[in-house]
Amino acid sequence: MAAPPSFDLVDRPWIEVVGRDGRVRLVSIKELFADAADLRCLGGDLPTQTFAILRLLLAILHRSVNGPADTWA
Repeated sequence: MAAPPSFDLVDRPWIEVVGRDGRVRLVSIKELFADAADLRCLGGDLPTQTFAILRLLLAILHRSVNGPADTWA
């Protein structure tokens, strides 16, 4: 039985971004957070795709900094 295909979302480039210089490139999640100050925006073929990636990145960020505090508690 063959192993299922895999793709490392953390280390392999897959997120399209636009740098401050206007250059479009692919970055990994680690690169995106490390180079965030040098990025203008997320790229993507569709606005819904960009929104979904942004939601994923916000979830990772919130989890890593233990926030934001829950306002409903």
